[in-house]
Amino acid sequence: MHRARSLAPAVVALVVVWSSLPGVATTRAVPARQDEIPLDLAALAIYPQDMGTDGYVLIDGQACLTATACANPVFFGAETKDSLTAQGLNRAYALALGQFGSGENPSVVRTMASTIAEYKNPGGAGQGLKTFLSWLADPASEVPVSDDIGSGAQMFDIHGPLPGDPNATGVVGLRFRVGSIVAGIEIRDYTGKAPSHASVEKLAKKVESRIKAEQDEPELGALVVHHRSFGHDYYVHRSGVTVRTYQQSDDEFASDSAEFRDAAVQDVFLSRQTLATGRDGKSIDVLLAVTLYRLSSATQASAYLNNVSTAFAEERERIGAPTQEPEDPPSVGDESVWFLNVYTDAYQAMGFVRSGNIVARIIWQRSHEAKASEVEKLLTSAERELLPGAAYSAQSQVDCIENRGCPGLTKLSSRLLP
Repeated sequence: MHRARSLAPAVVALVVVWSSLPGVATTRAVPARQDEIPLDLAALAIYPQDMGTDGYVLIDGQACLTATACANPVFFGAETKDSLTAQGLNRAYALALGQFGSGENPSVVRTMASTIAEYKNPGGAGQGLKTFLSWLADPASEVPVSDDIGSGAQMFDIHGPLPGDPNATGVVGLRFRVGSIVAGIEIRDYTGKAPSHASVEKLAKKVESRIKAEQDEPELGALVVHHRSFGHDYYVHRSGVTVRTYQQSDDEFASDSAEFRDAAVQDVFLSRQTLATGRDGKSIDVLLAVTLYRLSSATQASAYLNNVSTAFAEERERIGAPTQEPEDPPSVGDESVWFLNVYTDAYQAMGFVRSGNIVARIIWQRSHEAKASEVEKLLTSAERELLPGAAYSAQSQVDCIENRGCPGLTKLSSRLLP
């Protein structure tokens, strides 16, 4: 199964500084409108398989669901909460890819970032376009761009280092609008080889075609539950193709690819959200990790849930790791299996839950340096402190699936936090 090898978000300073913002907290999921399918902004972005054979890997994906969370250099540069609110911003998403050199400690040679923002209406999107990707929008660096890419398209070609990124040797960026959606593509080089204008335009047209494409079913990223207005979200398996991620070993990639292929898993989407921070206000105390797996039928999904939960329990037993099932496991969705786990640096409540042809793995994890002498105590703590919250998140996730979308926040009572 796809393992939570590192549930803490990876922070990689390549394109911009990725930072974690705590969200808000209290009721149930906000359902999507039943007469339309919500856009999955993460599905519109550019993934490694879109880059051909260039050897790109996924570094991180970040989603923001409020103007406050989106007032972040990752998405808009110098924009503020007030300006984004005035423009009618709903939410935004940014995905970063990296291409690395060879050797034991390879350095980055090129990065690619795609950023997508959704506004309440086309007018607001038009206003937002003017300041989108503001770190690139130097009038002196604007160059001609194809006139068949969305509306108001602009391309910028900057030579040499950038503010905050002295190692960059050049960057080409393009921004455009399609209805209420604003999108940006940026390729940044660190070797002195200028990015191609044509390649950036080609990627922009791919994003535009995805925005315009009709949907019969909501994508997984539009179904995932969010208790916080900021999360690390991305696909690790898309349309039958496994996505290679940063610092993933060859064996780990091969194992995930084989698992998804053998089980005929269509898509896998991961979301990690910080529910509570430590006393320093920065470190993660309680983390929510949601992984959604889509299969072609409920029968296949049921078999997958049974196989991965059984494999997990057997592997934990084989290595002698502390794991047990709750005394009174929650009943969520069409079927569910629950575990309490202790690791060297955390303890957690984890559930595999099925709703139709989608399996959700829900983890509530609390950071703690565990000693061998306190394992039993921590298993009890996982059941008492974390299981109720995990069950709530699982039921909220099922609600999102059944409502065919969860574009906003699903509030979380502070009483559920340890």
